[in-house]
Formats: sequence, C-alpha cells, structure tokens
Amino acid sequence: MTYKDVLDAKTRLTILRYLAGANGRSMNLSIMKMSLQKLAIRVSKTKLLEHFDWLAERGLIKKSVVEFGVVIAEITMFGMDVSLDDEQCEGVERPSPD
Repeated sequence: MTYKDVLDAKTRLTILRYLAGANGRSMNLSIMKMSLQKLAIRVSKTKLLEHFDWLAERGLIKKSVVEFGVVIAEITMFGMDVSLDDEQCEGVERPSPD
C-alpha cells in the first residue's frame, strides 16, 4: 500500500465519521473541507469531490448538487456501519478500537 493509498483511506474514514456525527447526517463540500483542515488533513475541493464520488460509487454516501451548485454528502446506512467498524470497505481505513 502506498502512502497515497493510506492517506486516501484515512481521509475517507474521517469523512464518514464527520458525516455520521453531523446534524442531519450530511454536510456540504465547503464545510467538510474546513472540518478536515482542523485535523491537519489538507485536501483541495477537487480531491474532496473525488473522495465524495468514490464513496458514492460504493454506496457509502449519497452525493447531491443543490442550489447554486452546492455539493452535499449524506451518509448511508452502509457508510454508517463502516464508520463504526460494523462493516468493512476496501479503500476505507478501519477505525481503531476505542
């Protein structure tokens, strides 16, 4: 596994965890970017959109575009299960035990 693969897997888990804890289990792209930066995860909006697409393709989130082109990610039940380590998805880091 390359460094990029590890970083991508960690970033995807962090996205799922933020969505799981968000009001309404959803968050827009800009707020997610700011949230990741708080954890020293620096990612461009383009790369974050790629993560959203990757997660949506695997059924972990639903991605939608609303007014003014705002992109929203909403966690699915499968995504919630992966964020809690009740399910696994290759390409998403498994959460460490609490």
